[in-house]
Amino acid sequence: WRRHEEDPVKMAELQRRILEATAQRVSPGGLLVYAVCSMEPEEGEEQVQKFLFSHPQWKRVMITSEECGIPAEAITLEGDFRTEPGWEGMDGFFISRLRRMA
Repeated sequence: WRRHEEDPVKMAELQRRILEATAQRVSPGGLLVYAVCSMEPEEGEEQVQKFLFSHPQWKRVMITSEECGIPAEAITLEGDFRTEPGWEGMDGFFISRLRRMA
């Protein structure tokens, strides 16, 4: 009842600003874990895609199910982690791991 149609657009802009500000503070070779408790592509996959497109010094580091002890079904083709409500008792969220190259 508290959500509005325009919320995903507003949240995506906020997430973009947070990601940009955080990325500036990561040293070359460092990792940034981008995580949102949202199922909206604008806040998850699309946010990371746009960031990587405009920041060629950053690369995605694939997450593997073995290293995290999570089911392989939670790993996307791009190597991100995504769940949906009710799956394995989890809420819906998205995680991507990014490395700042030298």
